[in-house]
Amino acid sequence: MVTLIHSMHHLFAVASVGLMLCWYSYYVELKHQSTNNGEDMEAGGYVALCDISAHASCSRAFLSDWGHILSALRIVPKNHALDQPNPLIGSVYYLFILLQSYLPFETQWVRCGKDRRSVLGRFEII
Repeated sequence: MVTLIHSMHHLFAVASVGLMLCWYSYYVELKHQSTNNGEDMEAGGYVALCDISAHASCSRAFLSDWGHILSALRIVPKNHALDQPNPLIGSVYYLFILLQSYLPFETQWVRCGKDRRSVLGRFEII
């Protein structure tokens, strides 16, 4: 029980960091689209903190075709209502994990596996 509670705190911390990174990447994408108007980064528009150089640029990754994974994998057509940026999809995932960590022990979907090891190590998804 102590191990499970301890790991729930770790799960909460990791999900919180993931949610903050999703929100920052979505902010960078919106800011870049609104200030650069389709121009390159070198044109004097918005440059994010994670844009280290022309070869290591998070903005280029966010604005690439893979920044909308559902349309890049051709699950939905481009510019479809479900074709949302990756940070929004990740935010839904991390919010789900955060909400799950607040549930009482009996209703959580993660439990300690005493007899066998699961894919997650000491925990298995019910």
